[in-house]
Amino acid sequence: TMDFKSLVLCLIGLSVAFSYDNISLKKMATQSHTYSNLLDDAKYGVDGNSATCMKTYDIGVNSLIAAVWWKVDLRRVYRIHSINILFKNYDGYEARQRGRLAGFSLYVSNTDVSSTVDIKSSSLYYKDGSQLPSLNFTSTCTMFGRYVIYYNQRRREVTYPEKYELDNVFTELCEVIVNGCNESDVYGSDCDIQCPTHCKGNMCHIQNGTCYGCQPGWMGTTCNTKCREGWYGMNCSQQCVGHCRDNDTCNHVTGGCDPGCDAAWTGYMCDKNCDNGTDDIDCINRCHCLNNYPCNKQTGNCEGECNPGYTNSNCSKKCPPGYFGMGCSNTCSGHCIRNEPCDHVSGECSNGCQDGFEGTHCNSSCIVGYYGRNCSYVCPFTCQTCRHTDGMCTCKAGWTGARCTKECQPGYFGVGCSNTCSGHCIRNEPCDHVSGECSNGCNDGYEGTHCNNSCIVGYYGRNCSHVCPFTCQTCRHTDGLCSCKAGWTGPRCTRECNESYGENCKHPCSSHCVNKTCDRFNGNCVYGCTEGHNCDQNTDNLQTSDTKSITLISMALIAAFTISLVVNVILISASLIRTRKKSKQFCCRSSSSSENQSVTNDGASQYQELSVLSVGDNTYQTLTPNVAKGDNTYQTLD
Repeated sequence: TMDFKSLVLCLIGLSVAFSYDNISLKKMATQSHTYSNLLDDAKYGVDGNSATCMKTYDIGVNSLIAAVWWKVDLRRVYRIHSINILFKNYDGYEARQRGRLAGFSLYVSNTDVSSTVDIKSSSLYYKDGSQLPSLNFTSTCTMFGRYVIYYNQRRREVTYPEKYELDNVFTELCEVIVNGCNESDVYGSDCDIQCPTHCKGNMCHIQNGTCYGCQPGWMGTTCNTKCREGWYGMNCSQQCVGHCRDNDTCNHVTGGCDPGCDAAWTGYMCDKNCDNGTDDIDCINRCHCLNNYPCNKQTGNCEGECNPGYTNSNCSKKCPPGYFGMGCSNTCSGHCIRNEPCDHVSGECSNGCQDGFEGTHCNSSCIVGYYGRNCSYVCPFTCQTCRHTDGMCTCKAGWTGARCTKECQPGYFGVGCSNTCSGHCIRNEPCDHVSGECSNGCNDGYEGTHCNNSCIVGYYGRNCSHVCPFTCQTCRHTDGLCSCKAGWTGPRCTRECNESYGENCKHPCSSHCVNKTCDRFNGNCVYGCTEGHNCDQNTDNLQTSDTKSITLISMALIAAFTISLVVNVILISASLIRTRKKSKQFCCRSSSSSENQSVTNDGASQYQELSVLSVGDNTYQTLTPNVAKGDNTYQTLD
């Protein structure tokens, strides 16, 4: 269990959201009981979709079930930075949902637990207080663990704060996001900073990079300080023996005397007296003459060459750091772990290789596809290339981050996440982060794998499978709404015009049409005009551009007809005047003709048939004009 100080730090509560790795995404989840069907399964708490939620039976003080738990298995022990819970919300019921979430606890465990006793014996990560929690809740507390457990209860014998929901307490977790780093040797909000080199186990605090412990020979919060002189080993707790040559200090890591021992002392740590009790430096039996030939007992010098790895006249001095072998003529690879020198005799790296190298001499880079310590890490499949030392990647399409472990942000896809989705995937879902395709189809009005093509003219709707009505001039490709042809109206132009006509039925029928009924295409009065009106007249509505055109044409025709009528009247009048003059002249010659004229009382002139004899070439036709009172109509002149 956690000590009190750690618990207080964890109970700080809400924190800002960090961009750590989501280490719980799509991991194995289980729960104490499931409400109804597969749609309420525990896995929906870590599926990466906040629209789907797990759900359990309700607990309550009057319920048969008093406690509920849900847990996720991270598959190995991780450093956990924070935990974010998205609890189900319903419009108008936020207070109730907060009351259901209230009182919950979060536990972290390295071993699997399922009983209430085992859960409560795990490390407490967070305990809710008397105030109602937010439905989008985050708690920050750095901790190690493999299992994260959500637990809540409503027990009859417990008195709960006023706003807690006590019955029908359904648990509905829409997403539980456990934030941490996928790799154990990095830290920082983007999990992209390497832990200090000398941290024990290459592991450090996930947030600030301090070491949980140091490798032998190092100390300090980041293990970058060597042990003080005269001390070595784990936690710098072991004291050097003190018999190194020339009073040199021992190796701060191993405690050995690298330059050799004082006279009469032997052993790697110079803690043993020479067997023969002599005071020769390094003892005679430790001479490093070639082929182990004994050195001069008085001077300690070798008569010939030195064994590989040693130099100077008595072959007591090791090769300087970075060199090894016969005559110290060979150069170390330079890739021994922690930049340690290679073995002065063989050139091997005794403690292993730096990240990215392998082999006894650490002179071979990792083969393609592997990186890190002992080349034991496989480059992520999301990398195009992976640096053999630290696994830094050039990402494949759809991935980003230092090691290409993060998908492109919603709305982007492709290499470098540099391409923008069409924005027309069904239900505004993000497109596939790799290909940019819309996996579940397109919004209405779009088609193609990327949903970046509008329907061709004449089609609309889901998969562009609907044909625009023939009554449309144009049809909106998303929902089929129309601009109607003449004679039609309605959202999709399915209704005939009623007391109107033209495109979208925008022109009202003339108020002088009988029953206000006109042809829905051209506006002509179907049943004629009301008595005393011209069907083309309409003072009830403002004239549209089409009506104005028709009116102008009608006026022109009327004007032409009027002019023609006036001309005809003038011509006929002139002809009558000439005829009367000729008749009077004839009358003067024939005295008897005047007695045959008669005048009616109503003022109308009635002319009887005149029989005109042909005199020479002057021949007159029979003239029978008949003019009624007030009538301007003239009979035919025969």
